[in-house]
Amino acid sequence: MNLLNKLKIDKYLILAAILLCNVALASEIKTTANAGKVEFEAIGRPSMIKIKGIGEGVNANLKVNVNKISGEAVFRLDSLTTGIEMRDEHMKEKYLQVKNYPDAKMVFNEFQMPAGWTIKSPKVATSSFRGKLILHGVEREITGLYTLDAQAMKSTASFEVKLSDFKIEIPTYLGVKVADIVKISISLDKINIIQ
Repeated sequence: MNLLNKLKIDKYLILAAILLCNVALASEIKTTANAGKVEFEAIGRPSMIKIKGIGEGVNANLKVNVNKISGEAVFRLDSLTTGIEMRDEHMKEKYLQVKNYPDAKMVFNEFQMPAGWTIKSPKVATSSFRGKLILHGVEREITGLYTLDAQAMKSTASFEVKLSDFKIEIPTYLGVKVADIVKISISLDKINIIQ
């Protein structure tokens, strides 16, 4: 076998090894709605009242390839409650219009994990994330902060949503208007990593 043919074969063997390593490193991260919660806080104007709500967790299905994550997390909007039935009804029917837009979805497209992160050592203190949020039929890029506890396999994330960016009418009741910015926090109590 001449040297040129041997170099071609070696090049293909190296390429095949790289592809096999990437497949071997690919994993999945999954969460279910019953293993966490989503909370929001909206501030009323002018009285500065705080409206807090809570809902079930997110169903996430994420693919991990080396240190990049792709996939989506879906949240059922009709699970949100604020503790006042009439307010919940207005929030879901008039403002979020859950019959037409039942879910909020966060999409990650090759999101880069921090340096030093691996699927075998998945701890993240506090880091930023970027993703696309689909809410009320509108898609917008958002950023936020997250943590990942490697031992307990728990995670938290927080970000802000500007209601007007998602064509959601600003809620008003008896002269109190909710601020355009709503704070969102997500807690995941159990993360399943499948290798």
